[in-house]
Amino acid sequence: MTTKLDALLAHVTRVKAGDPTSKCLIFTQFKPTLDLLCKKLPQHGFAFRTLTGDMSQHQREEALLSFRDDPPTTVFVLSIRAGAVGINLTEANHGENNMSASSSSLNF
Repeated sequence: MTTKLDALLAHVTRVKAGDPTSKCLIFTQFKPTLDLLCKKLPQHGFAFRTLTGDMSQHQREEALLSFRDDPPTTVFVLSIRAGAVGINLTEANHGENNMSASSSSLNF
């Protein structure tokens, strides 16, 4: 898993280097992966927000607003189940799929 996360972090770092205003979404299926990303992102200089299924509606709204309105917040890490229901993420211009061993980048 570490190699995959290292590759993901390297990719997000390249995206940021190419355009510091880019906003990236990282979708993950597993909570331990989300937790590990939350530890590693600050080590790589990223401000981020998360969206998980155990968050209240108010916490979700705060995370979404922060991602949208805070320029230094360039990464949003979402659990698949929480991120797939009723949210509008039009601020992002890059998406990363971290669900399986054969994950691929989803650039939009």
